[in-house]
Amino acid sequence: MYKEGRLTISEWYQGMTKHPLMGFGLIENAEVFENKGLVVPKKGLATSSATADGLPLAYVLDIYGNTYHATATTVYKNNTSAIITSLTLLRDIKIYKNYLWVRYGANIGAYGPLDSGSATWFPALLTTFNADYQGQLVVGQDDYLYTTNGNLISKLEVTASGTVGVAPTIIINTSLDLPDGQYTTCITEYGTKIAVGTDKGRIYTWNRQAGTLGNPGLADLPVVFNENAIYQLYSYQNRLYVTAGRNGNVYISDGTNYRKLATIPFNERYETGSGQVAYIKPFVSYNPNAIAISGNGNLLIGNVSTNTVAEAGVWEITDTGEVVLAYKLATGKTSATAIGIGFININPSDNSIRVGWFNGASDGIDEDTTTFANVTIESPLIRVGTYNKKKSFEHIEFTLADTLATGDEITISYRKNTSEDYTEINTWTYTDLGAIASFEDIAGIADCEFIQLKVETIGGVNLIDINLR
Repeated sequence: MYKEGRLTISEWYQGMTKHPLMGFGLIENAEVFENKGLVVPKKGLATSSATADGLPLAYVLDIYGNTYHATATTVYKNNTSAIITSLTLLRDIKIYKNYLWVRYGANIGAYGPLDSGSATWFPALLTTFNADYQGQLVVGQDDYLYTTNGNLISKLEVTASGTVGVAPTIIINTSLDLPDGQYTTCITEYGTKIAVGTDKGRIYTWNRQAGTLGNPGLADLPVVFNENAIYQLYSYQNRLYVTAGRNGNVYISDGTNYRKLATIPFNERYETGSGQVAYIKPFVSYNPNAIAISGNGNLLIGNVSTNTVAEAGVWEITDTGEVVLAYKLATGKTSATAIGIGFININPSDNSIRVGWFNGASDGIDEDTTTFANVTIESPLIRVGTYNKKKSFEHIEFTLADTLATGDEITISYRKNTSEDYTEINTWTYTDLGAIASFEDIAGIADCEFIQLKVETIGGVNLIDINLR
C-alpha cells in the first residue's frame, strides 16, 4: 500500500497473480495462509535416496511402515529395492486387501500378501484393459477397487486372496460405458458416486451400478467444462477439485455445477529473434496423482512444463482462491527441456510431503527436511510517482515477528519496472545485527514512477512487513 509518501509491503496472504500490477509476482517456499499477516518459511525440499529409472508417478504407504513408488516400468519398495521390473506403461499403484495392485498396459497385477514376509508378484491377473489411456486406481469406501479403462470405468472385486504363493482372484464386477469418443483421464470417489474426468473436458458421476450411460439414475449428466480435458480430480470435505485445460485453471464442482477457484499464475514471456518479438505462452499438463490436500487443508497441485516457459512446482491454493508456489523442487523450477511432477504424497501421520519429479533426463523424489527453505517474494509493482513527479525513498525498515537468530538473513532488492534487473539495497544478517525484531536503514532509491521489491530470506525469518519512506 502506498499512502502519503510511505510504501508498505504486507498482506502476503493475498497470494500471487499473473502480473505484478495486480498483486504479488512471486511467493515461493513461504507459509502465508496459516497466520495471516506473517511470512514463515516452509520446510525445504531435498532429493531423497529413492531410486527412480523414470518419472515417479505414484507413491503409497502400507500399514506395516513400508513405502512403494512406481515409475513407468518399475515398482520400488522402501525407496531402493526394485520388487517389480520390466513393465510396460505402468499407470498407478494402490494398496487394497493386503496387496499392492499395479495397473500397467492392458493389465493389472498384485504383489502380496504384504504381511506375509514372503510377498510374491502375480502379473497379468486381468488383461483386458485399454492400454492407450490413463489407468488410475481408486479404492472405494464400499470395499471395491475402481479404475479408468479407456471408454469405460471398471469396478473390480477380489473374490479370493490371502494365501502365500497363490495368486489372488480379481474380477471386473461391473463397468460403466461412456459415450463413444469419451476417454477417461482420472478418477476419484465423491460421496456416494465415482467421479471420472475425460479427455473431452467432462466429468461424469457414476452410482457404481452396471450399465450404459442413458439408463435413468445410472450416472448424472456430465459437467461440461470449456477446456480441452480434465487432468486431475480430488475429493475433500464434499468438494470436488478439478484441474482442466492448459492454462492453469482450477475448479470446484458439486457434480452438477462448477466454478473457477483459481488460475495458477504460470509465467508468460516475450522472446526476440530474427528481428521479431514472439509471445510465448506457457504449455502445461498434469499427472493424475500430482494433487493432494496439505496438512492445513489447502489444495496442492503439481504441474508439468514442456515448453520451458511455465515453472513447475507444488502450488498451494486456498478455498478462496489465493495461490502461492508453496514448494520449489530441490532441482529447481525451470528446465531447458521439460520439468514436472508425477505425484504428491502427504503422510497423514505427520503431514510430511514427498514429491516425484523429472527434470530433463533426471528423475527423483524430494521430501521435506528439518531445515527452513529459502523464501523468495516479489511484491506488487506499485505506482508511486508520475513522469514529471517521480518519487525517491531515503529509508527502508523491516519488521519481524521473532528476533533474528543464528543463520538468519534477509535481502531486499528493488526495480522500477518489470523489464530491468533487481538492484540490491542490502543484506542484513544475525551476525551483523544480532537478535533484533526490526531495523531501519538507508534505502537510497531515487526517481521512481513504479517500484517493485524482492525479498529473500534464509533461515527462520518471520516477516511482518517492509516499509519505504
